[in-house]
Amino acid sequence: MSIGKLERRAGIGPSHGERLAYWMQFAHIKDNSFPAAVADLKARIIEKERRFDRRHKITVTHKGEIDHGAIIGFDPPLRTFFLQAFMGGFKEIWLGTLLEEFTSLEAIIENARAQGYSVADMLKDMIIEMTKLAAQPHPPSIGERLGSSGKPART
Repeated sequence: MSIGKLERRAGIGPSHGERLAYWMQFAHIKDNSFPAAVADLKARIIEKERRFDRRHKITVTHKGEIDHGAIIGFDPPLRTFFLQAFMGGFKEIWLGTLLEEFTSLEAIIENARAQGYSVADMLKDMIIEMTKLAAQPHPPSIGERLGSSGKPART
């Protein structure tokens, strides 16, 4: 990966001044400034991606089939909880793909149960993290600002 791509993924601004300011932090490290800066960029990327990873691994069962790698989380741009499980073949559940479809964790779990799916392995910390995230204000997405609600058109 190029240095420019690392900088962008780490959140360093694209202007010459922003890039220069970043690299100047490491100028005092004589022979190891470049490796130190690259290591810092990689650490920033890991932290940034960790903060934006809204997925939590759970277990979902349906009619005797189990997905131990199912995912539940909260999607801030859509302001909805989501649930994804793949049971093999064409048996799957994928909820929370529309704007404000499931505004509470309880709503998405109840919807899954109504379809015959059972959700397990949700840890207390996971529930608290998702609930806190959902409680924060989330501004309208670019699609909403451009006039697309993300909801199906009524016919």
